[in-house]
Amino acid sequence: MGEHVSHNMFRAAIAGGFLVTSVASPARAQIAAHPVRSDAYTYVFFEYGGVFGNQVYRGPGFGGGARAELESMGVDVSVSLLACSHTRGQSTPACEASEWDPISAQATVQGLYFPGRSIAAGPYVGGGLGWSETAFSNYVVSSSTKWRGSGLHAKLTLGYELSRRVFIQGDAVLPFYQLTGEHVNYSRSARGTVLSPQRRRAPSLNVLIGLGLKAR
Repeated sequence: MGEHVSHNMFRAAIAGGFLVTSVASPARAQIAAHPVRSDAYTYVFFEYGGVFGNQVYRGPGFGGGARAELESMGVDVSVSLLACSHTRGQSTPACEASEWDPISAQATVQGLYFPGRSIAAGPYVGGGLGWSETAFSNYVVSSSTKWRGSGLHAKLTLGYELSRRVFIQGDAVLPFYQLTGEHVNYSRSARGTVLSPQRRRAPSLNVLIGLGLKAR
């Protein structure tokens, strides 16, 4: 009787083992076929953008950052500096002379989302908050206006990873703060007169290409 019970228990154990193996094997195969994708690296980027103040101030820029990705989510931290090389409207000597005239500095933390994630390439969107400082000026024959402001901003991002750690990206920066414009009159009748300050927001648009350096 005891031997019969032991024999049945032995058979049940073997059957249970086969059952567990048959259930676990597809799960392992599925995990092997779809490995968890993660990456973390630092990068540099080169951009061209414009600040929309009392007129458009545009030019080249550069920056760097760090990015961490896990499956379809990511976190990005970046800093950038944009210079003015051309304006559309009133004259700005530093811009028109193609000098390196910084007009915007930014530091931003963003969350990223990669829909339909693939290992090689794919689109992504992002959004975040940061701090920025914007300053520019323009001149006419008898007066000048200097604009300056700093504070928090929101950034919206649309990008595409061309390959592992190489991406192109477009950014829209929406400041929560306003610039203050100080208008100075240099005419003989009112030399050095400072008019009442003006205030306005100055959003910006930038397009960049980023190159990953190494894993963190």
